[in-house]
Amino acid sequence: MRDVLHLKWNLGTRVQVQLSHIQHTWLHLTYLRTWEQTVRGLEPFDGLPDRFRDPIDEAKQEIIQACAKTVPAGPLLKLVTDFVVFRLSGIDDSAEQDTDFATYPLKDSLTAHSSDRELYDGVSALESFEDALNELQVKHIIAVWKAIIAVEKR
Repeated sequence: MRDVLHLKWNLGTRVQVQLSHIQHTWLHLTYLRTWEQTVRGLEPFDGLPDRFRDPIDEAKQEIIQACAKTVPAGPLLKLVTDFVVFRLSGIDDSAEQDTDFATYPLKDSLTAHSSDRELYDGVSALESFEDALNELQVKHIIAVWKAIIAVEKR
C-alpha cells in the first residue's frame, strides 16, 4: 500500500490504509461538496449531462419530501452520489449507446447499482423510498437529490 501511495514513511502495523478506504473517503468528500453546492443554490454534480437533470412534477416532489421527513435520507443521498459518480459522470453526452440510459427506471437502476457495489444501506433506503421513486427515470436523479436536500437542510 505504501508503494501505491508513494509514501516515504511506514504506516506501522496498527494503521493499515487500503485503497477502498481512500475511495470511500473520496466519495464521502464528494457527497459533502455536492451537499454544500446544493444548499448554497449551486448546481450539484458539475459536468453531468443535462439529460439527467429533468425536473419532476410537484406532486412527485411532495411524495419524495414526505418520505424524506419520515425516514433517514442520508443513505439514499449517499447511494445517489455513488451512482452519479460511478455510473453517470463518465457518460459522454454525444454517445449514442448511452442515450436510452436516461429513460431507465430510477428505482431499478439504483437497486442494481447498490447490489453491484454492495451498498447495503442504500438497499434499505430504497425500500423506504420505494413508492416515491416509482415512475421516475434516471433522468430525474438530480431532481430527486434536490427534493431530498430541501427537506434535510431544514
